[in-house]
Amino acid sequence: KSPRVVGLDGEKMSKSYGNDLWIFEEGKALKKRVGKIPTDSRAPEDPKDPEGMLIFDWLEMLCPKDEYDDLCRRALAGGENGPGYGELKKRIMAGMDATFGDARAEYHRLRADVTHVDSILAEGASRAREHAKAVRDRAYVACGLR
Repeated sequence: KSPRVVGLDGEKMSKSYGNDLWIFEEGKALKKRVGKIPTDSRAPEDPKDPEGMLIFDWLEMLCPKDEYDDLCRRALAGGENGPGYGELKKRIMAGMDATFGDARAEYHRLRADVTHVDSILAEGASRAREHAKAVRDRAYVACGLR
């Protein structure tokens, strides 16, 4: 079962709600968006229960399982090795980079070569027109119009 991806506020993700996290976002823009994930005022050394915490839901989707398990263990234990919310948000950003880095590179490559993208779209449109004409012609024959 795939994890349910919720918005940065824990509600249904929606651009109109302003709680979305775009996979192509990076750098300062990504940091600003991830910074909107709500947290409480507990200090890094205070124990935290990952169960039901939105920040850990995001970490579970974006971190390797062993790293996620380590963060959960450290959060539950608290103390001097307990992760602070800043560290957890940095891990979310690193997970976004690792998960979507290749897609971002391809996105930027395609955005830089609009002529190539336009030629691919034109070729696809041409193939679609040919297919549609063949279907239309068969429909005319089946209806006795030709």
